[in-house]
Amino acid sequence: MPSKKVDLLFVANVPPPWTGQGVVHKLLLEGSYSRVRLLHIAMAFSATSASQGKVSLDKVLSLLRLILATYRQRLRGVRFLYFSPGGPVFAAVVRDSLYLLAVRPVMRSTMLVYHSSGVFDYIQKLPPLLRFVLLPGFRGVQLTVQLSLDAPPDGAAMQSMQTVIIPNAVPDQAGGELVRSHVGPLKILYMGVVAIGKGVEDLLLATHRLAASNVPFELTLAGVFVSQEEEQRLRQLASELPSSSARFVGPLTGTAKEEAFRSHDVFAFPSFWHAETFPLVLLEALSFSMPVVASRWRGIPELLGTDGSCGTLVDVHSIDQISSALGELARDPKLRQTKGHCARLRYESRFQVPLFFKAYDEAFNRLLDTADAKG
Repeated sequence: MPSKKVDLLFVANVPPPWTGQGVVHKLLLEGSYSRVRLLHIAMAFSATSASQGKVSLDKVLSLLRLILATYRQRLRGVRFLYFSPGGPVFAAVVRDSLYLLAVRPVMRSTMLVYHSSGVFDYIQKLPPLLRFVLLPGFRGVQLTVQLSLDAPPDGAAMQSMQTVIIPNAVPDQAGGELVRSHVGPLKILYMGVVAIGKGVEDLLLATHRLAASNVPFELTLAGVFVSQEEEQRLRQLASELPSSSARFVGPLTGTAKEEAFRSHDVFAFPSFWHAETFPLVLLEALSFSMPVVASRWRGIPELLGTDGSCGTLVDVHSIDQISSALGELARDPKLRQTKGHCARLRYESRFQVPLFFKAYDEAFNRLLDTADAKG
């Protein structure tokens, strides 16, 4: 007779909004694991991407409801907790610390997964009293998951008993390698939060240089603007490009998103976002056999490979390097095909869903074994 599975309280956001973290949580809930059963409590703090990181009365009430819901599950016998901190933003750090301080004492073991890294460094920059209050919520958990070796080591810095590296994964929506035979202007795709910190301004400035060099291109920017102020600034930059060469199309999901990956030649992502760790959208680009131009930031080099065979890594804020990389790909369709082939192989060997489920199954087992060792 197989042994009964242990309940693991899975406190995590799922779409909407369609963030990378939420998509990964949704995927984890679809998995089957050898020794645990996931009991999901949704973190329903933000209905849209624009409301993330902002304080409101509704969010305070949601935090209280989340704590009460956790205690109810504990009274029903659940002793293990999965929680993913929101990232290095003041409202999220305070919320997450208060929640963990409230519930960790009644749980046997806690597992923290840092999809948005840099929390420890952020707390260290706060006034001493705030550091004293907030750090204990995160410190000394039984298991931490980090997405990349190059991500900020939040687990180690917060004295986690164990840290494991598990990269994200995405389902294979491409269905196999794609060979693009497109001729004409280079079709460049950016997808994600439309923000200066995501490198969108740098990308637009780089396309200005492409236009000045008479390199034909079409730039599609998909996603939600982070603020009205940045929207105005970025739209102004786009309006200064040749007519119809840059367009903002809003967020894309489902078949529209898949079609965007299929119909473009190269994916550009020169991010330096404060919470960037292991961007899910880059995994999707690899799965669709797209050469990538992306920044040397956090886990991005590990994701793409440092040898440049799947794409081109550029320094943060290097307009010259971005424009040069895009110009080279525009002039050489064969190079695009070679890098696209490598991108697909890298996805197949490292970032497919079965590998992801296996790694998390082992992590969940570690969490249980740590508790057993404590007695």
